[in-house]
Amino acid sequence: MKVNAREFAALGGFLLISMGGAVPIWAADEAQAPSLPGVVAPHCPEETQQGRNRCTGLWLRTAEYHEALVYDDLKQTLDLSDRVQLAIAEEHWRAFRDLQCEAESTPFNGGSIYSQIHGTCMAQAANDRTGDLQQWGNPEISQQAAETRLQALLTQMKLTDSPAQKQWEAYRNLHCDFEANYRDDVPTQYQQCVSRLTQTRIARLEAWAAQRNP
Repeated sequence: MKVNAREFAALGGFLLISMGGAVPIWAADEAQAPSLPGVVAPHCPEETQQGRNRCTGLWLRTAEYHEALVYDDLKQTLDLSDRVQLAIAEEHWRAFRDLQCEAESTPFNGGSIYSQIHGTCMAQAANDRTGDLQQWGNPEISQQAAETRLQALLTQMKLTDSPAQKQWEAYRNLHCDFEANYRDDVPTQYQQCVSRLTQTRIARLEAWAAQRNP
């Protein structure tokens, strides 16, 4: 039986619940999960680094599984030309994800925490992509304001000409072209898409900056 992003899916002994905001891996505690796209990071009871690495690996597999379900659901609603455009955007997103997570984890290469850092970045990227595909986010902030904030942050972090940033810009443009063409008001939809994806990029860069400068 085919499982899509609107159904329950058993994976690794827990329930993946989709299309309702954040997706819990398991009931870690009684705290309310934040209203974010993708899969909530699990509570990891094991205090060893090996245990945290395993926990991160589980989160990554589930986040990628969920992103794939959402992607496949969307793809099935499209005609051939739109599927091709979506696939090209997906390829560029994957290239950006790999470059970004390499940049974030390289300083820890060879250390026991490397798998956790790299896996966390990959899981967060999958969640972000899920949000992009679901048109999640706040489109109210202007595109110009978002771009201004992003450029200031990139300058501060010396990332303006980084390979990951250039690849993200290519991905953003392709995805927003696809999203805008799939809607009625093309210019407005494009601007809202760019603004939304830029806000997501800002949030991840700010989190990375905090990690680099605790």
